[in-house]
Amino acid sequence: MRKQDITKHGISKVIDEPGDTFGTAESITEGEYDGRISQSDEDYYAIDLTDGDVLEVEVQFQESNYEEDHLDVDLYDPNEDFLESDTTIDAGAKTAATATQTGTHYIKIDGADDDLTENDYSLFVNRIEPAENDVFQPNYNFNTAASVTEGSYSASIVPSDHDYYAIDLNDGDVLEVELQFQESNYEEDHLDVDLYDPNEDFLESDTTIDAGAKTAATATQTGTYYIEVQGTDNILTENDYSLFVNRIQPAENDAFQPNYNFNTAASVTEGSYDGNIVPSDHDYYAIDLNDGDVLDVAIHFDETNYEEDHLDVDLYDPNEDFLESDTMTDAGARTAATATQTGTYYIEVQGTDNILTENSYTLSVNRIEPTENDAFQPNYNFNTAVSVTEGSYSASIVPSDHDYYAIDLTDGDVLEVEIHFDETNYEEYHLDIDLYDPNEDFLESDTTTDAGAKTAATATQTGTYYIEVQGTDNILTENNYTLSINRIQPAENDAFQPNYNFNTAVSVTEGSYSASIVPSDHDYYAIAVNSGGTIDVDVQFDETNYEEDHLDVDLYDPNEDFLESDTTTDGGANVAATASQTGTHYIKIQGTDDIRTKNDYTMSVTADVIGTPSVDGSVTINGNQVTFKYQITNEESKTVSNVTLNINNDFAGWSIESEESTADSWDVIDQTWTWNSIPASTSEDAQVTLSAQSGAEDEFQRLRAITAVGDTVTDLVTPLYDPTAPTELSIDVTGDTIGINQQAKINISATYVDSIILEDLWADWTVNSSVSDDVFIDLIAETGKVTLKWDSIQYSVSPVITITPPNRYVGGTYQLQLTVSNSEGDSATKTTQLTID
Repeated sequence: MRKQDITKHGISKVIDEPGDTFGTAESITEGEYDGRISQSDEDYYAIDLTDGDVLEVEVQFQESNYEEDHLDVDLYDPNEDFLESDTTIDAGAKTAATATQTGTHYIKIDGADDDLTENDYSLFVNRIEPAENDVFQPNYNFNTAASVTEGSYSASIVPSDHDYYAIDLNDGDVLEVELQFQESNYEEDHLDVDLYDPNEDFLESDTTIDAGAKTAATATQTGTYYIEVQGTDNILTENDYSLFVNRIQPAENDAFQPNYNFNTAASVTEGSYDGNIVPSDHDYYAIDLNDGDVLDVAIHFDETNYEEDHLDVDLYDPNEDFLESDTMTDAGARTAATATQTGTYYIEVQGTDNILTENSYTLSVNRIEPTENDAFQPNYNFNTAVSVTEGSYSASIVPSDHDYYAIDLTDGDVLEVEIHFDETNYEEYHLDIDLYDPNEDFLESDTTTDAGAKTAATATQTGTYYIEVQGTDNILTENNYTLSINRIQPAENDAFQPNYNFNTAVSVTEGSYSASIVPSDHDYYAIAVNSGGTIDVDVQFDETNYEEDHLDVDLYDPNEDFLESDTTTDGGANVAATASQTGTHYIKIQGTDDIRTKNDYTMSVTADVIGTPSVDGSVTINGNQVTFKYQITNEESKTVSNVTLNINNDFAGWSIESEESTADSWDVIDQTWTWNSIPASTSEDAQVTLSAQSGAEDEFQRLRAITAVGDTVTDLVTPLYDPTAPTELSIDVTGDTIGINQQAKINISATYVDSIILEDLWADWTVNSSVSDDVFIDLIAETGKVTLKWDSIQYSVSPVITITPPNRYVGGTYQLQLTVSNSEGDSATKTTQLTID
């Protein structure tokens, strides 16, 4: 079809004053008319059209100022209902509409600004009758759609034109449609094609290709389907086109057709299958899985052009909810998912470009049952996590696999986890490890090590913690691994544990302290400093490897706001700050690498503290009540006046049950005792009993107490309450049987003790212990006795005494006696044996 220039009709007719309403509209036919719009003017024209005619209208005018010069043109049907507004063009404005009924149609011209616009215009009217368009006219909607079958058709689009075609399809047929046309200007030449189902519901739009446009859809019911062709710009586009219609029946596709959705999915089992994808095709397969099975799926295909050749594969659960998409591989694509319920699972294969992709493929289905994986299966989530303790475990990861392990920890424990595996290709072999708290909230991810990966976290509440092991690439990774779990209890760490945050910070004063950092460990200390006073902290440690050995130290003010970080020194790290307010300041020590760093250190504290009167504290537990006892001592040789002891704390769900003291007054609001005076070299006592309320936090609490003379802070103490700790003394011991020249281990487990004595050892035996040296009073004496003693009652200790007899011992059984006790007067005795074969 030749494009028409409707402005070249010949002689124009001058109309002095067309009507200004529908009722007075000037009757016209196809042709050219001159008119004028004055301010607030509207010109109406009437033209008779037959059903299927296209009315194309253009208005030309001079324009130097939009508001004063621009004209608009609108079209109306015989019912005076609006049909179409104009599109601005270089010479003025243009619009078009298709008549869907026979009768008088209307053209309205008015100013863009009703009050300002005044201009002359030329009106060009073109009536395109169906016979002038193409042989399929009129086919402007679903009701007038031209019936077609598979084949090729030539037709035309004029402005406002919509060409509809109807084709009968069977359930499972694929309708593939292509338009070819010449295009030099997108708005004026480009055509679009859309598809609709028998209910006239939209199915699919087109994809632009070099020769025109292409689309496709799968019939999901038997009936009449529709093809709509229209101009990309409904007003401007005018072009000829060739319509290619291809009906692909299931028998032309592959042996599994029709399998275009979940309901028509082809049933498969483990194995290999050949299939085919045509445009718009979705191939569904169904496989029955048991809870804990892994579905590993790969598709293989030839690919030279991504859009035309590449295929995607997705997995769905029995509820038809999406599970996993694919990862591209050299041979095609691969995906995997773990079944979390027994039922029918689904595999969907489709073209990456739903319209363009057309390719053959091989589908490989692998069902990995738990017994094919490892002894801990199924353990794919928190609910199926396998219970473990400290130790080493061998297991495997397959594609999509997530291995969960559960371990019970006590508040203050450190969980250190490492996995070892062989790695030659990162994506296919590397494993990741994450830790979660009892609320299943994420705690820590891993750090890659030479042997695999490592992570650690500190338990801030008592409960079940979780370890998750998975492939770095959830789809491709497949590997064996060894899981090493180390539970570091506070007693194995140092004497200040637990002190992992501000609330558990241990009180210190000027002096030197020896402690340790383990992976994920954060050691907090509290010191009372007055405004204007200085704090200087020096931390010394051995360092041969920065990531594994270096420690950092930070200072915080009483509001727990950061003050200062450290400067690295030859011997360790140093930090100093001046207090801007009176109160508790904090020292925090941690490893530079939170996961790898493990080191002993000595902390030297220099601060402007007065130190007298001093305060000390202890804790006793009785059911759901805990009593904090404090003693204030005046170490000076003179009386001190106006002494206070403040315990103002957030008790986290605990309430004050009672208080007792030798104080002159107790302020329950400020939680402060006051002594008017304390004589020289005397002590005063105070205690408070707390009771747990519903919802109280069941975790470590340090009830911080600060003593002061007037406004000057003198000392600080932080007695520890462990709600999960044992409150009764207990003892257990295991002996050993060794050969000549071997080392024996005596394993001791005790609760609520501060003294352990192992007796009846021979004086020439070499003895050592697993606890740090500062715990010992006497390792061994001529009396054959080993004594371990702590400054305060330990809730739980597990020391190991190692004994190495001299080579001359030739055998025999030796009875050893173990005695444990605490400062509350409790004690217990037990015997064990050391046998040398």
